[in-house]
Amino acid sequence: MKNQDSFDICKMLLSLLVVAIHVTSKGIQSMIHPYARIAVPMFFTMGSYFLFTKMKHVNGKGRWIVVLRYCARLLTLYGIWLLLLWPITVHCRGYVMDDIGKIIHDMLMASTFRASWYLMATVIGTMIVFVMSLLLPDWALVIVGIMAYALCTLLSTYASLGIGRK
Repeated sequence: MKNQDSFDICKMLLSLLVVAIHVTSKGIQSMIHPYARIAVPMFFTMGSYFLFTKMKHVNGKGRWIVVLRYCARLLTLYGIWLLLLWPITVHCRGYVMDDIGKIIHDMLMASTFRASWYLMATVIGTMIVFVMSLLLPDWALVIVGIMAYALCTLLSTYASLGIGRK
């Protein structure tokens, strides 16, 4: 795959937005929050672009192998960080051995250590999009993606407007 410097520049700018949303004061954060929230979905999108571009050159079971290797790398990264941060995670989350169900839930569907949600969301999202790509034409996949993105954005970033509240 050829070098695409524009993606590296974009990722650098998006990284700065992620940092800004986590370290700025409440006043500045409220101004940049709606714009900075685009960073994480764009990271998902760029990762998908590179993965599916790589998969275009592979057929049949080879596509499954590419996806499973990608997910295995992410899960390995998740496992290493989980082990390294486990004592801190147990302390901060207040886990006890009776909480095994909560721990498993947090590992798969929430967050154990900071940013772990991103790794698991990428694994789960990759598998969902891959299976959907086998079942749907590209145009339908794009429409489903736009609808899912709009719904998630409305329910998270713009929830303060009253959308998605009970």
